[in-house]
Amino acid sequence: MTRPTSLDPNSAEGGTGLVDRLDAVLGLVGLDRSGLNSVSIPGADPMLATRYHVGEAGAVAIAASAAAAAALWRLRRGERQALEVPVVAAGAAMRSNHYLKIDG
Repeated sequence: MTRPTSLDPNSAEGGTGLVDRLDAVLGLVGLDRSGLNSVSIPGADPMLATRYHVGEAGAVAIAASAAAAAALWRLRRGERQALEVPVVAAGAAMRSNHYLKIDG
């Protein structure tokens, strides 16, 4: 896997390209990147009516936090976990406030 040097949104499209972006994020924050072969980020934008890649950005951010949790799990239990963050689910999570009703 090539190691990206930036988070350029034009560097890759969906799937493996998103794992490359995740690799770049984990490298920037100093987290272990050795388990990236068990990470899957299926799907691609546009999934929302916007020019921004909200689903892909959300999927990479959620996968980064999941990778950090998986690293803690591996330290504690000695077991690796497979991670999957679908772009569609991440995009929905980015809009979750639209799906809630409070006091009404």
